[in-house]
Amino acid sequence: MGRVTGTGGRLRGIYPGWWVLTACCFLALLPGAIFAYGFPVFYLPIQSDLMLSSTRTSLIFALSRGEAGIGGPLVGWLVDRFDSRPIVMISGLMAGVGLIILSGVDNYWTFMFVYVGVVSVGNNTGFGQTFLAVMNRWFVRRRAIGMTAVITCYTAGGAILVPLLSRGIEALGWRDVMLYSGVFVAVIVVPISMLIRRSPEAVGISLEEAGEAVIPGPTDGTNGEQITSSDYSVKEALKTPTYWFILWGSTLRITVTSGILVHGIPIMVWKGASEQSGADFVAMLFFIS
Repeated sequence: MGRVTGTGGRLRGIYPGWWVLTACCFLALLPGAIFAYGFPVFYLPIQSDLMLSSTRTSLIFALSRGEAGIGGPLVGWLVDRFDSRPIVMISGLMAGVGLIILSGVDNYWTFMFVYVGVVSVGNNTGFGQTFLAVMNRWFVRRRAIGMTAVITCYTAGGAILVPLLSRGIEALGWRDVMLYSGVFVAVIVVPISMLIRRSPEAVGISLEEAGEAVIPGPTDGTNGEQITSSDYSVKEALKTPTYWFILWGSTLRITVTSGILVHGIPIMVWKGASEQSGADFVAMLFFIS
C-alpha cells in the first residue's frame, strides 16, 4: 500500500482505504456474521445437549449483549489509542479459540464463562465498533459509503451463514460446527487483518491527497446553513440533546432486535416449523434488511 502521488499533490492509483474497506467487509461478512447473527442457530442444540431451561440458555446470550454495552466505552478508548490491526487480530484469535474451547464444554457455568468472557469479549472488541472506527479514519467525504458497506456485510453474512450453519448442525452436530467455525475464524483473521491500517497518515497519505478531505465553503448554497468541519469532544457531545436521542434510540432498537433474533428460531419451532425452516426464515429477514 505504497503512496503514489501525481501532480498537484493528489494520490494516483488505488486509494489504500479501499483495501482496508475490503478487509473489514470480508471479516464482517464471514467471521463477524458468525458471532453477530449465527449464534441463534446454536440456541436449541445447546439447550438440548446441556439440558438447560429457556431461561438459563437465554441468560448466556443476554450476558454477552450486556458485556458489549459495558465494555463499549473501553473498546472505544482502545481503538482511539492503539492501532486497529493488532486489536482485530488478537480479538479475532481470542474469539476463534473461544469457539474451539466451547465445542468441548459440557458444564453450563463453564460454557457461560467462556462464551461471555472469551468469545464475546473477542467479538465485541475486534468485530464490532473497531471496523466503524477504521472507516471513520480512512473515509471522510465517502464516510457513509464505508460504514454502510461494513454494516451491510454483517447482515449479508447472516443471510448466507445462518442456513449453512443450521444444515451443518443437522448433519454434524453443533459441537463439530462450532469447532470448525472457531478454526476458520482463527485461521482467516490473521492474514486478512494485515490489510487493516490505523489511518491514511499511518502509511504516509493525507486525506487531501486522497481526495477524502472535505473543504467547507461559507454556506452550503441550498438553505444558507453554515458548514463546519470542527469535531465534538466527548464532553461537548454529552451536553447535546442529539447525542442522548441517538443513544436511547439505539439502545431501544438493539434491545428489541437482539431479543427477537436470539429467539427467532425457537419461536418458529414452537409454532411447528423445523429448525431448518426457522433458520431460513431468519436468513430471509437478514436478506431483506
